[in-house]
Amino acid sequence: MQRGTKSKPSILKFRIMSVSSEEKDYPASNLLTPKKGNKGWQCQRFCVFPQEVILAFPQTSHISSMQLLSHQSKISTKIDILVARAPGEGFSGDVASLIFKKIGYFMLSNNESSNFQSRELKTVYIDSNAAFLKLVMHKPHMNAVNLFNQVGIIAVIFFGESKGGAIRGVGQGR
Repeated sequence: MQRGTKSKPSILKFRIMSVSSEEKDYPASNLLTPKKGNKGWQCQRFCVFPQEVILAFPQTSHISSMQLLSHQSKISTKIDILVARAPGEGFSGDVASLIFKKIGYFMLSNNESSNFQSRELKTVYIDSNAAFLKLVMHKPHMNAVNLFNQVGIIAVIFFGESKGGAIRGVGQGR
């Protein structure tokens, strides 16, 4: 008798739907191309926390896990993960109409031990179906290198499987 084979999760494409704020030289669009030398996303200087980044997948997907590479000194103390299902037929692309459900959170190190030289890579197991995902970054760890009280993400990658048809109002992403 042959055992059922489970397909290996692939990297899921996504696009940026909205951000609370972004520094001019570090837009959220930098998260769409995780490559060496990427500067990533950073919130505005002296912004109000929490900060949010809302991502959309081209299709409803089963997200098995996420890898997030944090900035070496602009480090959020905590990041919440929320997901939303595909909206109904009349979705106009307005993220305010989405209903998000918190599925968890993770904490990041203050990075003092590396003198703010090393980036922290977190792998988070999600195991959830979603069309949209929201990352909520809380206030940063205070340190002498983060002069403008910012948080930053260098890269984010999602692993899983696409499940459904295209979501109206979303379009294609990375």
